[in-house]
Amino acid sequence: MNTERILPPDQATCWAHASLVDPLALSFSRHVAANVDWTKAIFRVFAEESVSDDALLKFETGSKVSPEPHPDGWLDERIKSVGAGRSAFLIAEDWTVRPQHSFLTARAMPAVFHNEEVYYVVRLQEVAHEMNWRRILSNTVPLFHAFVIGGECGVSPRDTIGQLLMEKWSKQLQMIIFGVFDGETYLVSSFSDSG
Repeated sequence: MNTERILPPDQATCWAHASLVDPLALSFSRHVAANVDWTKAIFRVFAEESVSDDALLKFETGSKVSPEPHPDGWLDERIKSVGAGRSAFLIAEDWTVRPQHSFLTARAMPAVFHNEEVYYVVRLQEVAHEMNWRRILSNTVPLFHAFVIGGECGVSPRDTIGQLLMEKWSKQLQMIIFGVFDGETYLVSSFSDSG
């Protein structure tokens, strides 16, 4: 059975930072890596309770999650708990597509662009109504990052975002969501002063 586990911060921080500066990671991840205060991070993962702590720190290796309860429900609750009672939004990277891909328009994806990079931006109060929610949180192997940011996003689908806005968002960070265990589940890093 899957349960929430809190991970040792030192090893998780080392892996999380390396993930944010991975060559596949997009520009916003690099802004976060440059600005995040890891001393305030609390790392949680949803995985099979019988898996050892050592095995949980091998984030690239799968077979650590049971079918039930499904990690998506756990992640939904985590996101809601951070955004409860305040204005916040989620931004997710998609390194597998480019702005010219037709499916972004055909499926009305809430995409914004930075150069040739694609991000999905959803206000937390609209998450329950976002028809593409599972595509946005696709946990694309080998790398997946999404971020909960405090405040109003101030952008609309198809907008272009610049470095200054990315810098501002990175300083309003409340949660980072990483894909782990070969895409089976998520590692969530929340911060002690963000609720």
